[in-house]
Amino acid sequence: MNEDLAKEPAVRLLEVLLEQTFRQPRTAAAGPVGQRHRAQPHRAQRHGARWLAAALAVLGLGVVLGVMRLRAAAEPVVAPAQDPEPDAAPWLENTVRVSTYAEFVARIQEAQRVHLQLVRPSADGLSLVPIDGATAALDDREQLRAFLAAVPPSGDNLPGLREPSRFAACLYFELRDGKRVVCFVHFGDQPLFAPQALMPRTLAAGPFLTTLNDLHLQAITKARITSGSTYSLDELQQVPVTTRTITCRPLPPGTVERHLGRFTQLERLELVFQTSLGSGPVAIELPAPIRLAEFAVLGRLRHLRCPGNGTTDADAEALARLPALTSLRIDGGLGDLSTAGLRALVRRLEAIELFDVADPDAVVYAVADAALARRVTVQCRALAPETFTLLLAMPTLADLALGGAWCTDESLQQLAKTKLERLALHNTKVTAAGLTTLASVHTLLELDLRRHPLDAATAKALAEAMPRCRIRRPGEVDESLPIPTSRPGTTRR
Repeated sequence: MNEDLAKEPAVRLLEVLLEQTFRQPRTAAAGPVGQRHRAQPHRAQRHGARWLAAALAVLGLGVVLGVMRLRAAAEPVVAPAQDPEPDAAPWLENTVRVSTYAEFVARIQEAQRVHLQLVRPSADGLSLVPIDGATAALDDREQLRAFLAAVPPSGDNLPGLREPSRFAACLYFELRDGKRVVCFVHFGDQPLFAPQALMPRTLAAGPFLTTLNDLHLQAITKARITSGSTYSLDELQQVPVTTRTITCRPLPPGTVERHLGRFTQLERLELVFQTSLGSGPVAIELPAPIRLAEFAVLGRLRHLRCPGNGTTDADAEALARLPALTSLRIDGGLGDLSTAGLRALVRRLEAIELFDVADPDAVVYAVADAALARRVTVQCRALAPETFTLLLAMPTLADLALGGAWCTDESLQQLAKTKLERLALHNTKVTAAGLTTLASVHTLLELDLRRHPLDAATAKALAEAMPRCRIRRPGEVDESLPIPTSRPGTTRR
């Protein structure tokens, strides 16, 4: 019998039954002859019964084994895990797989075009995912010829990884026959270059690396613009019309509809001051204040960040009439608003961020009076203790960010009676002892200290005292920044 089959429990059970069925009976004790003769018919009946039982057992075995074979055939065969096929990723389709570096160099000489695609690791960390809009191309014939001539002529033929997760970009050489040769590129202090399925090699300074760095910077810039982050009005014109978030410089008065009217799905707009770049001193642009009534053309706008200089009561009333606006960040200013203007400004807001406004106490009083905001940021030079107490008394307050020297250990002690779910601190006077008092805020789910001094001992004590609370430490990456940023005029060499 097959060894695997002999190990099956059903087969073993049958063997036991057959053994019991055909086992010879024990020798009967001596007795009268008549009694032995009378027992003969019963022995014959038992013998026939044993044969019947054996036949039924064999039939049952056939049924059991048949069912087992059918189940085995229906179950999928579990094979050892294997690496995916070279072109398993959709964006790696139609690529040529080279087996040696010499073959790679020979194939790319047919390239009609080269383009770079920035990538990031997938959620499971097993492959690479293209970053939207992060591409750059080399189309000029002369530049392409010089680039191909600068490719390192020799490299390692050892097999490498198909999609190395540490690599930041894919470089495609598009061939005459429509196929592509793909390479992986890593930028940084030790740049690396790896044709698909071959081991990477270090890139030395030279024309090849210089061109790669230029393509890299172009791809970063395009990705930034695609995401809606712009440094100039020319870049603003390149943003896709379907974007929902835009960051740009403050617009001149009377130009909102001209520059932003085409973004019919825009939900977040941040007007940010830009610093001048160059060898001279840094200068801050102070454009003429824009009239907030111009934003009426953005019917779906939910969040606005804008400078507060020159804001009037009429501007506040116009902003309050925006149908979808529930979140506002003000950078400076607001000193010209009356009490009625401040109340109009905040009366419909669920989130407000105040950065160095002229009179933070007056604005916070208006916010507390409206009693609607769930998220409040106060970053300023001074805030009266009674104003802070009034802010904490708001029943809707769940998310609080504090910054400035006015915020001390005594300030945090007042949080015990609140129902805060998130707290962020930015360059305050709070000490390690003050941070430990936050354990009394039992509703706290996140403590953001990325912009606040925090030593290892205090971080450990906080984690032990608040196991349900996520502690965000200095140096932790902000997940809201999916792509690297770059400034105009910077180079990557």
